[in-house]
Amino acid sequence: MESAVVAFSGGVDSALLVVLAHAELGNRMVAVMGVSASVPERDRLLATSFCTSRKIPFVEMDTKEFEDPRYLKNPANRCFFCKQTLFRTLLSFADENNFQYILEGTNASDLKGHRPGYAAKEESDRILSPLVDAGFTKDDVRQLARDLTLEVAEKPQSACLSSRIEIHLPIDPGVLKKIDSAENTLRDLGLQQVRVRFHRDHVRIEVGTQEIEQAFSKRHIILEKLTALGWNNISLDLAGYASKK
Repeated sequence: MESAVVAFSGGVDSALLVVLAHAELGNRMVAVMGVSASVPERDRLLATSFCTSRKIPFVEMDTKEFEDPRYLKNPANRCFFCKQTLFRTLLSFADENNFQYILEGTNASDLKGHRPGYAAKEESDRILSPLVDAGFTKDDVRQLARDLTLEVAEKPQSACLSSRIEIHLPIDPGVLKKIDSAENTLRDLGLQQVRVRFHRDHVRIEVGTQEIEQAFSKRHIILEKLTALGWNNISLDLAGYASKK
């Protein structure tokens, strides 16, 4: 491989891929983060810091999924349209800057779940999934990240903010901004694994199962902060966080 663009989200999978690609290719690679209203601000800042501290080439690029009415309708395969836009953006960037391949961070464990976005890579044989090809599971990724002392090794699983909106409710950038603010509030209160789910008639908070009592003990401040965002019907899910609820 002569050169590569690495799709970087700020998560542990793509962070490991960025570090390994940089070790192999040096400045013949660049980490590129697609930025839009669906990207949590903390993830964007973390990605910037991660690359800057290691002197890894890093670029932010605006993606255009919010111009796609199919994406905005929020169907069950919404992720396909987002990834399609991202990969097309990265391929154009690669062509303009003479990079050979696009590397993306799906791991072998991911393929066991519902991943409509993964199919978007089939549009080009220049989009590669090295962690899948190597048979790396999520546990393998975290262990190697620990071995390399990456600060994101224990970072909780993340996803775009649009995933918080109930399927078939339109994606609204204003709602996404509120969700990001609400999740930051929960993290500032010491909670780690958090999701604020937006439904047609209520907002539902998910935290890690081991954090439910902690969240409940802080319910008054949580209610105050989230009500200030304009929400009234707010609940805490007693089953805890689940990635596909």
